[in-house]
Amino acid sequence: MIGYDRALVFGYKQLDGPEALTLFEENKHDLMRHLRVEGEIRVRAEDFVPLQITLNAQQGDAPNSLREEAAVTYAMSKYGALLPVSTEHRELRGGKVVAENHFTYADFQRFGASSDIKFEVK
Repeated sequence: MIGYDRALVFGYKQLDGPEALTLFEENKHDLMRHLRVEGEIRVRAEDFVPLQITLNAQQGDAPNSLREEAAVTYAMSKYGALLPVSTEHRELRGGKVVAENHFTYADFQRFGASSDIKFEVK
């Protein structure tokens, strides 16, 4: 269950190909790390609309391991568009949380545009 919705959970894992997540470490002269990702996609059981997508990426083994975890939760907007409502992120080094971020998204506005095109017949 996610909220009041019954969810189906699909796991995914990158098996090959170029690494999907690039991490830049500012305090190490912008050292680039390429991490393979895996996670879960949680969808509403009745119509397969995404409710939450998680991402996990790890490099190395304890005690020098680096792990990035994120979960993005989605909901349908009043305009009928699927939008993110929150993101939770954690960075773990050697199994200890060194960074944690919580983002919320709100007050989405509908964007619209209209134009009037006229053709003159001669």
